[in-house]
Amino acid sequence: MRLGLKINNSILKNRKKDTKRVKKECDELLKNAFSSFEHGVEHLVDGVNEKNIKFSILHIFNAIELIIKYYLLDENEVLILTNIDDKNYLKNDNIKDDDQSTADIRTLLLRMNRFSDYVFTDDFLENIEKLRKKRNLIEHKKFVIEDEKDILKILFFIVEGFVDFVFLLESSAPFEDIGFSERWVNNLGSRLADYL
Repeated sequence: MRLGLKINNSILKNRKKDTKRVKKECDELLKNAFSSFEHGVEHLVDGVNEKNIKFSILHIFNAIELIIKYYLLDENEVLILTNIDDKNYLKNDNIKDDDQSTADIRTLLLRMNRFSDYVFTDDFLENIEKLRKKRNLIEHKKFVIEDEKDILKILFFIVEGFVDFVFLLESSAPFEDIGFSERWVNNLGSRLADYL
């Protein structure tokens, strides 16, 4: 029992864990998260214009979503699935990977809050939600920069939180060579300092 929430451990435990497959999926999520993050930050430091802000939003949001999926998948693969509440779905071991849609960012954050040791601050969650709304505008409507400074503040706040979270994760279970290092972060920090 944690925070008044009873976890149905039998469902989580009965799901067979294919550790090799999960490790491979975790590695891919991590690589993709870092790649998206780096690409988003490159757009930020390439100059402030509508195109760079738009692609920064898309890539940095994607990186946040992927790093959270990585973390939850590493905790328990069931936590990233959309249909976690469907007991029959979870018991079906014949489900193909292609059939398993993953939860959206809001659901992932709720599960992270309920089932993990790490919880993001309210400020960070609010900024993720603001970034999600901007991302949805870009993908489903027309993106218009209303207040450039506000968008940049959100992006920089998320970038800082992403880096902090990655180093927290890395300190408990070092990542293999995937291109995200303290040297890279320091270089990034010096590049971003020009815009702060």
